[in-house]
Amino acid sequence: MRLRSLKQLLDIVKAMARPRQVTVLGSSSLLAGNPDLGEKGRPLELSLDADMLVEPCDSGQAAVLHEAIGEGSLFHSGSS
Repeated sequence: MRLRSLKQLLDIVKAMARPRQVTVLGSSSLLAGNPDLGEKGRPLELSLDADMLVEPCDSGQAAVLHEAIGEGSLFHSGSS
């Protein structure tokens, strides 16, 4: 995953959920301090996901976000 892809995901989450806070977890969180890790030939080049903790969030909102940008979504299939 490239930093621009992560930023695009964050923009979508912010627009859809209007969260107070979004925390990026897992390997994608390394991109903020080391954006080159997502470039061709680097460790995160093939990573296609970003785990996010959205606060506040309820199960309905989580389902909407997953449908919009989660695994199996049009967004996900277009980013691979």
